Amino acid sequence: MVFILYPLTFMVNGRKDNKTYNNQGYKINYEQKKGYQAPENYPMK
Repeated sequence: MVFILYPLTFMVNGRKDNKTYNNQGYKINYEQKKGYQAPENYPMK
């Protein structure tokens, strides 16, 4: 059985650690053995 999973895209608004996010987009890819993995620069980890 083969599953096709699509990357997730999030838009971030707000502030964290004195940094402002204005509609900044982040793409989170799926890895077969790990699941969805957020990029290193994703602010909501």
